Amino acid sequence: MESKQKTARWQALEILEEVFEEGAYSNIALNRALSQSPLSQADKGLVTELVYGTVARKITLEWYLSHLIEDRNKLDNWLYILLMLSLYQMLYLDKIPQHAVVHEAVEIAKIRKRGSEKFVNALLRRIEREGVADFETIKRKNKRYSIQYSLPVWLVKDLIEE
Repeated sequence: MESKQKTARWQALEILEEVFEEGAYSNIALNRALSQSPLSQADKGLVTELVYGTVARKITLEWYLSHLIEDRNKLDNWLYILLMLSLYQMLYLDKIPQHAVVHEAVEIAKIRKRGSEKFVNALLRRIEREGVADFETIKRKNKRYSIQYSLPVWLVKDLIEE
């Protein structure tokens, strides 16, 4: 980031990139990054929530985004991760105003790749206006539970059988 200090969301994005792209363990990547970070304790807490929350809800977040993005492969990986991170905040963190989530995501996108901020802004504003797809549209029970609880289908199947 061009400024002297990275924001909590920027730090969370970098950690999530390590986890999703490089296969890093979230706890190790998070601890390493935060031990070197000048962020306040409150911001470090936010980074922790964002990283663990996005990882835990990945299946659900990807399902929501699949209804909004035509071809995920056309997006840069960091951009897709930024959208998952932002969507997690919008859906699951009620103390963060929606406009703050959108603003910060747009600022990050602007710095990472000029022009991408327009796409981020449009997509997140659309979610803000229209909401996200409904789980109830999924007919197969195991698949619906998988998406709803962000668990692999095989685990849902085993849990139901148990």
